[in-house]
Amino acid sequence: MKRVVVVTDSNAALPERLVQELDIRVVPVLLHLDGHSFRDGVDLAPGEFYRLLRSDVIATLKEDRQRKRNQLAAGLTSPPLRRSIQKTLDFLNQEIELLEKELHELLSQDPDKAQQIELLCSIPGIGRLTACRFLAEVDVTRFRQASHLAAYAGLVPTEHTSGASSQLYQRISDQQHHLSSSSFCRQEILV
Repeated sequence: MKRVVVVTDSNAALPERLVQELDIRVVPVLLHLDGHSFRDGVDLAPGEFYRLLRSDVIATLKEDRQRKRNQLAAGLTSPPLRRSIQKTLDFLNQEIELLEKELHELLSQDPDKAQQIELLCSIPGIGRLTACRFLAEVDVTRFRQASHLAAYAGLVPTEHTSGASSQLYQRISDQQHHLSSSSFCRQEILV
């Protein structure tokens, strides 16, 4: 008699108890965000993808909001157009506020993340949003030292050698641009 194996992907979100009890094989879904690929449940814990997604959406909405502010500042004279842009700005402000609150609540549900938020907020110039965005993008437990995190974020100058020549590049790497472009000061991450 042949054995039957039940296989599903991680989108099914089956309770772990059921997976163990029925010996169900769960194949992780490959998730793509901001040029990176993650295996659901392997590279990202449950809920982490949504944290990353919210952080990315907030950044996009803020870029859109700045474009609308720039349009208003450009001296548009058409009252209907100015009203339309202002309505869009009001909507963007509300959405950003809502998503920031949701992101903070989501991160605060995890006691470790809540402690990390408080620790990051103790650094001068780091607010709750920056701390939440940083923690949404980076699993700080992966790094044994702050210098490793700084290198990952592309904040460490690199040295390139070839034969007898050696050059030290002071330019900051674009490898993790989304981290180095965050609103926190580059020096602060090294603390």
